[in-house]
Amino acid sequence: AFQGDAVEVYLDGMQLRYNQALLVQEVGQVCSTVFDVRELTRKAMEVLEKRLNFDRGMILLLDKEKRRLRYTAGYGFTKGQEEPWRDPGIALDLMEERDLFVSDLRKYKPVLLHDAEKNQGKLSGGTLTIVKETGMSSIAAVPIVHKRGFLGLVAVGNLSSGQPLTQSDVNLLSGIASQAALGIINALSFQKLRESE
Repeated sequence: AFQGDAVEVYLDGMQLRYNQALLVQEVGQVCSTVFDVRELTRKAMEVLEKRLNFDRGMILLLDKEKRRLRYTAGYGFTKGQEEPWRDPGIALDLMEERDLFVSDLRKYKPVLLHDAEKNQGKLSGGTLTIVKETGMSSIAAVPIVHKRGFLGLVAVGNLSSGQPLTQSDVNLLSGIASQAALGIINALSFQKLRESE
């Protein structure tokens, strides 16, 4: 029976890698063909939801004033859970520097949080409130960055398999975030072009 188990684990691993390869390819396709930021982020999240087994995912983007992060697209949340992220969003100047998310994202570093309850000391009141409201006890968040400019972040929470999030989840998200960055920049330039015409 042991050999059978080993084969099953191996096949599961293959399936996962296949899904991840498809995911990166599909997100890439969305990012190179969709020129509307909302539509682009929504479609990218649909791909994530279909290909990966995270309970929730979201993309938060900086608003025009570069003062707030706002929920642009996601899945796994109720309307009520989305609302506060969307409006008022998260004010960057109110984000406390000692907060794990803030300090890492400001350095363009990904964040992997296994258990928010256990890490309360590393989080600000604001982040804890968000974690409680959304029920995301484990979170992986990766900054969306373009030429040293911070555009926003992509985050996923709680694997539906009950497994903890891992560094390889973060690596995968980083790949998605860099594609999203290119797509968003292209969409914004396209928008500007249309407006100037």
